[in-house]
Amino acid sequence: MKRYLAAMILTITCNAYAGAIETVSETSKIQKILDAIPAKEGTFSTRALTLGITVKSIRVEHLSKADVEGDPFSRQGDTDFAIETNADGLDQDCPILGEAYITKRGGKYLMGSRTANWIVKGLCEAP
Repeated sequence: MKRYLAAMILTITCNAYAGAIETVSETSKIQKILDAIPAKEGTFSTRALTLGITVKSIRVEHLSKADVEGDPFSRQGDTDFAIETNADGLDQDCPILGEAYITKRGGKYLMGSRTANWIVKGLCEAP
């Protein structure tokens, strides 16, 4: 019984420190997130529209102290966005995959994938 209680307390404690993860699929919420990300031509949403790319959903993760332990690239307080698009296999100037990865750190947006780099900056290269 003591082992069970100790395991349960440990699980609850670890989960309390884990970052919050949310999947956004409502169009108005997606639009609000994308309009906040500056891009080469306006915002992420205007640039994606120009390229003929639509966003299906966005996974949003707010990173906690426990999430970034041992990870030299992430910081507590970062917000990671995994933006699922229809871009996979689109015939464009840049062969990109369907998800764009972006991290918001403070007031800056850091590109985490070639797809994000192409949509936001117009650069066909890995960040």
